[in-house]
Order: sequence, then C-alpha cells, then structure tokens
Amino acid sequence: MKKIRIKNRRRFIMSIVVLLLVVQFLFNLTIGFDHAEGKASTDYKYISYEIKRNDTLWNIASLYKPSYETIPDYIKEIKTINNMQSNLIRTGETIIVPIIE
Repeated sequence: MKKIRIKNRRRFIMSIVVLLLVVQFLFNLTIGFDHAEGKASTDYKYISYEIKRNDTLWNIASLYKPSYETIPDYIKEIKTINNMQSNLIRTGETIIVPIIE
C-alpha cells in the first residue's frame, strides 16, 4: 500500500475544517433546520380548540404537540399564538392550537 505524505499540515487541517463546515451547512439546509429558533421547521396547520371543563394547557399540549417538542415549549407556542400572559384558561373560550400536517 502506498503511503500518502502531507506536505503542508496547516493547509490540510484548514481544508478539512472548511469541508466539515460545508457538509454541516448542507446537512442543516436539507433537513430544514431553522437557525433562528433552533428547532426543525415544520408546516403547521392551525385549529380552533374550545376549552372544555377541566382542560389545562398541559393536557391540550400533550394531545397536539409534535414528538420532537417538549410540552412546556409547546405551551409557550400556544400562549404566543393566542397572546396569552398566563396559563389561565376558562371553559367555553376558544384558542388557536398549531398542529403538524
């Protein structure tokens, strides 16, 4: 087997680093990574959900959240969409809930 001799070590290392960065960028681009939010981008569909007796944001989130997202993060998303300041919801209210298509 023929041995390969590296003549300029610094240039070789820089080339490897640049190659790895390009590969990482292309990988993130292909999986639809959202750099601003730090999570995978998805296409949400929004539904109206009427609050029933004994409903909480926690149990609503556990019904509709995507598998990659935590319940607290999904609750924050629901609260942001509905301009909610607290976790308080009342029977009969209608909120918008994002779901994945």
